[in-house]
Amino acid sequence: MADINDLMNALRKADAAGNEADAKALAAMIRRETSNQSVIEEEEEEVVPVVQDRGLTNTNEDEGVFQETLEGIGSGATKIIQGIGELVVTPVDLAFDTNLSSKVTEAGEAVRDYAGLDPVGFLPAVAEVITQFVLPAGKAANVTNKVVKAKRAAKGITTPLTKAERFSLSAKQIGAAGLADLVVSTDGTTTIGDFFEGGPTQTDQTVGLEGRSEALRRLSNRVKLGVEATGAGVIAETALRGLGAIGSAGAQTQAGQGIIKSTLKYPKQLVDNVRSLEERRLFATPGSAEELSKGQKLFTDILATTRYRSFLPDRIATERLLSSSRIQPDVKKAEVLLNRVEKGIDSSLKKLPKGESKLRRSEILNKMDDYLTAEESLKPRILNDIPKLIRDDLKAMRFHIDDLSAKIKNSNFLKDNDFINKNTNKSIKDTIQDNVSTYLRRRYRVFEDAKYVPDAQTLKIADDFFKKNKSAVESELTKAVRTQNITDIPQYLADIGGTVRFDKIRITGEVSDTAARLARENYLQRFKIKNRRSPLSGGRVATEKLNTKMFIERENVPKELRKLLGEVDDPREAYLGTVSDLAQFTAVDDFFGKVKNLADNDEGFGKFFINPNKLQEAQLKQMVDSGQYVQLGSGNGRSTLLGEGAKEGVEETLNTSGWGSLYGYVVPERVYKDLTNQIIGEDNVLGQLGLGAMGGLLRLKGVSQYGKTILSPITQIRNFTTASLFALSQGNIGKGAHLRDSLRLVMGDLRSKPTDQLLKELEDMQIRGVLGTQTEVREIQDMLSQGAGYRQEAPNSAIEGLLGKKISELKGVKATSKVIKKAEQLYTGSDDFWKIYNYTFEQNKIRNAIESLTPDQKFKYLTDNLADFEKKNLKETIDQENLSSMLSSYVRKDGVDSTLNKLVKDKAASIVRETVPNYNKAPDIIKFARKLPVGNFITFPYEIYRTGFNTIKQGLDELSSEVPGIRKIGMRRLTGFVSTVGVLTPAVAATAYQLSGVSREEMKAYQRSFGQDWEKNAVLIPNFLKPRAGDGSLEYINWSTTNPYDTLIRAANAAMNAIGTGGKLNKSVPQIMGDVTTQALKETAEPFLSQSMVFEALIDTTIRKGRTTSGAEVYNPEDTDGTKFSKSFVHLLGSVLPSVVPVNVSAGKMEPSRFARGVIGKIAPDLISSKTRTGLERDLTEELFRSFSGVTPLKFDPEKGLKYKAFELSRAQVNSKKIFNKVTKNANATPASFLKAYTKANEAKFRVDQEYYQVIQDLKTLGYKDTDIRKVFKRNSIGGINGIMRGRFEPFVINKNHYRNMQDVGTRNIFPRTEINNTYQQLRQLRFEKPQEEPQEEYSLSTPQEQVVEAPQVQVAETPVVESNIQPSAIQNIDTSSPVNTANISPELLGDDPFSQAANAQIARRLNA
Repeated sequence: MADINDLMNALRKADAAGNEADAKALAAMIRRETSNQSVIEEEEEEVVPVVQDRGLTNTNEDEGVFQETLEGIGSGATKIIQGIGELVVTPVDLAFDTNLSSKVTEAGEAVRDYAGLDPVGFLPAVAEVITQFVLPAGKAANVTNKVVKAKRAAKGITTPLTKAERFSLSAKQIGAAGLADLVVSTDGTTTIGDFFEGGPTQTDQTVGLEGRSEALRRLSNRVKLGVEATGAGVIAETALRGLGAIGSAGAQTQAGQGIIKSTLKYPKQLVDNVRSLEERRLFATPGSAEELSKGQKLFTDILATTRYRSFLPDRIATERLLSSSRIQPDVKKAEVLLNRVEKGIDSSLKKLPKGESKLRRSEILNKMDDYLTAEESLKPRILNDIPKLIRDDLKAMRFHIDDLSAKIKNSNFLKDNDFINKNTNKSIKDTIQDNVSTYLRRRYRVFEDAKYVPDAQTLKIADDFFKKNKSAVESELTKAVRTQNITDIPQYLADIGGTVRFDKIRITGEVSDTAARLARENYLQRFKIKNRRSPLSGGRVATEKLNTKMFIERENVPKELRKLLGEVDDPREAYLGTVSDLAQFTAVDDFFGKVKNLADNDEGFGKFFINPNKLQEAQLKQMVDSGQYVQLGSGNGRSTLLGEGAKEGVEETLNTSGWGSLYGYVVPERVYKDLTNQIIGEDNVLGQLGLGAMGGLLRLKGVSQYGKTILSPITQIRNFTTASLFALSQGNIGKGAHLRDSLRLVMGDLRSKPTDQLLKELEDMQIRGVLGTQTEVREIQDMLSQGAGYRQEAPNSAIEGLLGKKISELKGVKATSKVIKKAEQLYTGSDDFWKIYNYTFEQNKIRNAIESLTPDQKFKYLTDNLADFEKKNLKETIDQENLSSMLSSYVRKDGVDSTLNKLVKDKAASIVRETVPNYNKAPDIIKFARKLPVGNFITFPYEIYRTGFNTIKQGLDELSSEVPGIRKIGMRRLTGFVSTVGVLTPAVAATAYQLSGVSREEMKAYQRSFGQDWEKNAVLIPNFLKPRAGDGSLEYINWSTTNPYDTLIRAANAAMNAIGTGGKLNKSVPQIMGDVTTQALKETAEPFLSQSMVFEALIDTTIRKGRTTSGAEVYNPEDTDGTKFSKSFVHLLGSVLPSVVPVNVSAGKMEPSRFARGVIGKIAPDLISSKTRTGLERDLTEELFRSFSGVTPLKFDPEKGLKYKAFELSRAQVNSKKIFNKVTKNANATPASFLKAYTKANEAKFRVDQEYYQVIQDLKTLGYKDTDIRKVFKRNSIGGINGIMRGRFEPFVINKNHYRNMQDVGTRNIFPRTEINNTYQQLRQLRFEKPQEEPQEEYSLSTPQEQVVEAPQVQVAETPVVESNIQPSAIQNIDTSSPVNTANISPELLGDDPFSQAANAQIARRLNA
């Protein structure tokens, strides 16, 4: 074999002499010799497979988790029998020196061998231990408990156990459990002493003993195991009790209280300072010393957008939050009644033929409508024609409406304002009273469908009506003359047979057909969508608005005209709509009434909502004119928008304003903004176009998220399991609440047939804002209702939101919608389950904590020292020393116990709202961000931050309480939070690493170099449920997807990973700190700023030109336009396709999902292959486990990972070289710009090569040798890696293409060849890792270096890697003259990195020349 160095020297000489033919021949020889060397090295090093070196071979075949678990249970059961058998014969061996116990052991092993009971893996091993030891021990403890209870009952003792008796019972139970373990243990069972190889419980493992000696050994080991089991039980119980006792005791001491109060001192001061700034922002007089600076105003405004209350006082913000929750119970009650009615109708019709059944159903619905709207005297007769099964429910529906009407009659608004209905000339109270038993909201197609046209029969009925009602014709034709542009009035009058009298049309005789037709046409035209109103102008509209129009403008429409307008005569929908309207009115009226009462009776609230009666007219005018205040209902304080043509500043009247009891009140301008929303005007064409486009995207985004969450079985399960951590984080585990109670309520709700008692319990939680606040579902619902203008109502389902109401009501679509609605309810039910649990637990914790307090002390704690009391309820000044007598007016109605119970529930509900994610608490900035096409479920991460902070605050507040029991709750809460956020994840990870055999270094190596973007800073743990395969692959689980609090620690993970990666890549401290800051901020902002699924797919197919962010191909640029469109459409479809559909989208094509491949592929392999396109095998057991657990095991294939990473980095290398390529085409280039570009290009290449080097090092950590890595590169024709494999940086060389470019633009003569050459020489000395000993002169610019030119790698045409730029002809451009002298250059001026040093040194040399 020729020596490479000799060939290189000969090549240099040939090139220097200009002998091109010899140079080319020598270069070819070098390429061949280099290739041969590489192959020989690979063949020499390939001795044994990597997996054998790592000890990962496994002789037991893994039969799947399910099968192995069954084997574990079977094995444990046989060992119970074996253990008892060994114990029974041990006395015989001791007495007669026999070996019966050994034979029992052999028999047990033979049975397991015969049955194939050889469990492999963690989960099967756990199943075996539970079966053999845990179940018998538990049974023994349970029997002990029953025996003790039976003895007490026999003695007639019914009192609770004393503390001493409880201790005695625990001791007996622990002893019984230990004895059970002793009985069922088998020979060879390992103890804790064996694990630590020492201690009194280390067993005797001597082999070769027989007879009596063997029996003694076995008995001794059995006793040690029983003692150890008993001791472990004592320690576990003591530790659990002790941990709580230590924390609580610390909090009880004076020193502990001092520390807690000192800890809380500074946060409270900060809160007080912020509150002070807020008040100055709202109330400071412009120009005064109290007025904030511009910076302070900006700070307070930004801060306000990040919290739900904004500038509102906490109490008022809470009342507003609960106002929407108070609508839910009535709507829920209506839905339950309708469900019962529906099932009752189905039961009464099930024996009828299909056609007859349909007709009878229509008759029943018509009769229901008649009953709900008929006079009271007519109802009994109508009820007789209705099936008995639904009569009671129908009466309950009518009573429900009347009950809500009565509440409105006694509402805060109508107490002082009883208006006259302009159509009936009756007061609203009288109108409500007259309509009791008949009122029902109507829905008309003319209001919803712009293309609605009545049929001929309906038109005839309407014409006949007008012919019989002359006054109606006269009224309608008068309106027509006033609104229509009729040029020939006399002719018009002649046509209708009428005259004009007192500015009104009068019909002189009978109503003609023409007059009736014109009246009917005008009546219908008035109610058409496009004619009912003018487009709304932009402006602000009240978030909570009292709808008085449904009473003030209500008119009784005759049945014939209701039919003309297209009445939707479905009494079920009319009932639900009526209940919703009335409940909404009641809730908003209650909110406004409470705010009014608070403002009128408390100066603290009164400065936010100023009663105009307390202001003089001049004072009011001055406040409003200043712009600092707004009067509600004035031109600048409207609750509704203006129609087209209306003048700005038009005031609302009391009877048309939506402010209700707050009409006329004066509020700070910022508070007015908090009470309203900004709306884009419908008269703004561009605004409406933008709104329509954005609305479409939002709907698509909503449907996409709906399909990937609510319609994903795996996410449904994960939603339930992860929510359990919200309970753990509050310390809500153990005694305090039962999961079965939560299950009972949720299942009853899901079945839509809850009992009256269950409804009452649900109502209790709904009105307190505990239920119905699931973040993802509510966010999706919000998006689906956006984009169609201000009047758009929220859709009832995802299908209605996407397709519209008309299409969603089609028979087939409607059936699908019902199924989807059930999935939505199930998703919400999972959230409600844990909120019910937390709410119940918090109540019981509070009750236990304050049990020993006096009623006075209880009231003080539950009302935050009376701060939560409404002063209007107290008739005289509160005397703190004699609180009970002062509270008589507050508790007179319900009594002390009932009032205390209500306050406990209020307190518990408040804690749950503040510490468990709640959609309704989203602030303005999140509400705004939800309307952007970025982020996926951005409310949830915000809520994790908010509730995480609030949990710590709540715990510290409780620790500082004067009530000892409350301090214990605080310690419990903080312990739970720290355990959930800071202990649980490391504990799970440590267990996984211990059981799986995978090291942390291996997992970090994968995560750093091969992990997907979303995995880089996630918590990945090895899959310990399955034995590690022998092919060196890595299986893992993304724990972050199962931990909702991952958001809180992700930024910290990012910072730590940046430090670790920076150290690996030999980065400087400033670079590492920059990466730490960047990565931490990126992870914090990622949930809010990342592209939504739909928007990302849209960008992939347009801006990215058929590529995803990971570089995957959607379509080929050379595809036809039709192919591009079809692939783009499929790619977009994949982003909205529900996860329940067993189809995935990849590269613009549909293929079976992993579940379909794992299940169907195993059952029917001819139908669907169980292998993916990349050859990954999907396992049936694994897919079933994934589906039922919500946990998704993932697998890393090192060879594929290296291949894809190499392609990615090769492209990055090419891109870095383009930095210099660009300057070679610039006619204005200078020597300095050439040098700078060359340095910058190599700096970029160095970063890429350094990452490339780290990828290879990480592969070695995963167990791969150089030979394995080179084989992957060779198989995939990837070159340019020799220097990287050796850890040496190879700067790129100037080639003939560069010179050709410079020649074309006329800059070749100024190209600084010497400086470039010297820079090249210095950069070649760079290493990707610092050597163990670093001689200072190795990096000196004055050290002469021998130039070594790497021969080009042979590339395969179809690979995306560009060939090396180093060409033989380029050698003539490398100057090996004397090194650069930097002796007279200040080191500071050279820069702090090799690239700056190289460039600056060459520039200095040129300047000194």
